[in-house]
Amino acid sequence: MKFTASSKLRSGVRAIFSVVALGALSGPLRAWTPGVASPEAIGSPAQPLTVNTADRNDVLSFYQCIYNASEGYAAKLNWTGNVAACNAGTTGAAFKDDVRRRINWFRAMSGIPADIVFDSTFNANAQAAALIMAEHGNLSHTPGASFGMSGCWTAAGETGANKGNLALGSYGPQAIIQYMEDGGSGNTSVGHRRWVLYPNITKMGTGDIPELGSYPYAAGEHYDGNCLYVVDSASNRPSGGGFASWPPPGFVPVEHVYPRWSLHYNSAVSGTPTFGSANVAMTVAATGAVVPVSITSRYVGGATTGDPALVWTPNWSAFGGSPPLETRFQISVSGITAGSSGAPTSHTYYVTPINPNAIADPITISGTPTPPTSGAAYSFTPLTGIGAESYEVGVAPVVTAVVSEGAEDNPAPQILDGTSASYDLRPTLTPLYGSPGAYSGSRSFHLTIPDFNDPLQSFEINRNLIPSPTSELQFYELFRFSTTGSRLSAQVSTDGGGSWTEVWGKNGNGSGSTSGWVKVWGFHGISLGAYAGQVIRIRFTYSYTGSIFTGTAPEDGVYVDAATVTGAQSLGTETISPLAGSATGFTLNAATAGGPLVAGQQYFLRVRPILGCHTFGFGSHLAVTAQTPPPGFATWMAANYPSIALNGFADNPDADALTNGGEYAFGGNPGKPDNVTPGLGSGTTGAYSIGFDTASLPYVPHGISYGARSSTDLANWTPLTDTGTGTKHSFTVPSAGPRQFVRWVITLTP
Repeated sequence: MKFTASSKLRSGVRAIFSVVALGALSGPLRAWTPGVASPEAIGSPAQPLTVNTADRNDVLSFYQCIYNASEGYAAKLNWTGNVAACNAGTTGAAFKDDVRRRINWFRAMSGIPADIVFDSTFNANAQAAALIMAEHGNLSHTPGASFGMSGCWTAAGETGANKGNLALGSYGPQAIIQYMEDGGSGNTSVGHRRWVLYPNITKMGTGDIPELGSYPYAAGEHYDGNCLYVVDSASNRPSGGGFASWPPPGFVPVEHVYPRWSLHYNSAVSGTPTFGSANVAMTVAATGAVVPVSITSRYVGGATTGDPALVWTPNWSAFGGSPPLETRFQISVSGITAGSSGAPTSHTYYVTPINPNAIADPITISGTPTPPTSGAAYSFTPLTGIGAESYEVGVAPVVTAVVSEGAEDNPAPQILDGTSASYDLRPTLTPLYGSPGAYSGSRSFHLTIPDFNDPLQSFEINRNLIPSPTSELQFYELFRFSTTGSRLSAQVSTDGGGSWTEVWGKNGNGSGSTSGWVKVWGFHGISLGAYAGQVIRIRFTYSYTGSIFTGTAPEDGVYVDAATVTGAQSLGTETISPLAGSATGFTLNAATAGGPLVAGQQYFLRVRPILGCHTFGFGSHLAVTAQTPPPGFATWMAANYPSIALNGFADNPDADALTNGGEYAFGGNPGKPDNVTPGLGSGTTGAYSIGFDTASLPYVPHGISYGARSSTDLANWTPLTDTGTGTKHSFTVPSAGPRQFVRWVITLTP
């Protein structure tokens, strides 16, 4: 790890690695069910992890329920040691489960056996090794030779260092991520990744030391670190044969599509096949557009050094600098020398980077845009693939609101705080070294990077906004200590926060001196016209790539004030109603709307899925406006026949051939047996017609559907097609034998 001369600047590299090497293998598919066991229990030795990476929704479910179950690991650490006293201590069982689950998540995604268990002796050796590294602030697989057998050196620590992946600057599940990324100039053969993904391994061990203090470290303070004990040939399973890769085939969360790609081959024949003459071609599967690649390593492998591997780096310059989401890439490796392994000489597979927090299926709602205040039924398109465990429907009235969020206590801002608990999002901001105080009032929103464990800081305006074509996001920003690798970003989400799009961004000024600070607030007005009519969320984020000034003092980071959205509407209080897992529809009524529907009020209807222990964002909305039902059957009955108005549509108090609904449809009298049913009309030879024109009535029969059916035996009835137009209804009755029966079908619709 390297540091600049400035005491404020810390390298963005989270871990240092030494070079080791092994490989990976193909394996089975999915065998876990969300909800059957808790996410913490899933992935235990009794339930090995598998996932179908060809099913996008299965990958989403697996990520949310398994990968995310290992987040929040720091709260479970329960470390009992002390570096100053050379006490390695122990860590909590739940914390170790988080590390093991993260390992098995990566292995399952890669298609290799994901049933790793931790050995208590391996854990103890790894813990002793992590202690040595934290004490020395450096890494070595042979610490006795490198650092001397003094201080916190122990024989157990030497063993752990000899047989483990080593990281400094991260611990726990975060260290597993660093091993999988395997960045840095010394890791071109991605040896740490191949140890994590080595299919033969059945047992590992983890040792973890948390950071004490912050860089630059004072006496008694130290780095955080990890040792992952991986070399255990005694309990290895036999080689299975086959390719494995990272990223693996199928759908892969984009955050784990690292700069270096690798393909490995696990074989019982040591060191074969070889990739010395192999070539890699990457293209966009749909268009054939070429992704240039640079091969960085052709790892030979061997009896004690693991599987052969090919490592390359794609060049994403033509794609905006990073792998584009939802784009399927074809990877073709040719020129493989099989040797005696029996491996194929070429291998082709496909990878699609995805956002694991967003669904791709379009959940659209169908139904009337003008429901009566009495309610209406709606349907929606369900998820494909493994499907959702259940759905929720959201109904909210559209309201006009002034959206202006300052950081003052009064009025309290409507925001969601996504910052670290180590500092105040809304501090009192006073002038400092020529930098002004708060733009308005006494407080401003503060975003800063406290340390490398909190790489993204944010706050979100807690409103569902509906911009107009002229709407703008307006705000003021002020940078203090900030590197050019840090970035303040204003972002918009159209799926309830599942995915975000930057609409404005600015990098820091790179000044490590107060003389380089900008001395005035910068104003920005960003058009939201592209989102007109959509439901959006807005947030501000502060993140970094590369180096960053860390700290939470008033001079650190960036400030935002007076965030305003002009010319927009917003959703009022949204009522969320759970639906049964198999439901593909719902009823809009007083229950789902949170109160009686109001005539003339516009409502937005939205549906969101629950999949893999996670509630995803809403699909597209349907805007509806409630209407007062036009005068219909009930009004007609009450106005004309009050004495029998309590009788329903299907009742027949006058005992004639027509129910009350039929009397209303054909202009009869429900209190008099008048039998006004239209009869047969003329027709072609062997066919007849019946018809009726509602224009003949003194009123318009609202909510009535006219139909007809025919039969030859009074048991089986065939619907007839209405060929009438406008107010006329006409049905042709085909001839079918000596007897033909016809009846009207009158239906009351909402």
